[in-house]
Amino acid sequence: MVGPLIAVAGAAALVAGVIAWVMAWRYGRRRAVVVPVLAVVAAVVMVVRGAGSDPSEMLGRLAIAAAFAGPAVAGALAGIALAGRKGG
Repeated sequence: MVGPLIAVAGAAALVAGVIAWVMAWRYGRRRAVVVPVLAVVAAVVMVVRGAGSDPSEMLGRLAIAAAFAGPAVAGALAGIALAGRKGG
């Protein structure tokens, strides 16, 4: 069960990193910050949509949202940092 989750987290980080790198390279680092912000907004929306659920289901939704938003934010910030380098 852990293997597929690690694969999904790695893929989310890679995709978010590439998108943020391209946005930072093309439009600048300030505009590339949109990518991690959207990842956090998507996680919040996932949790809020289940607001009427019981507490145990809310904790499950929060864990899923953190599992998807965390790697995406980390990948996006890594992409922005790589785009800020002089060589890349």
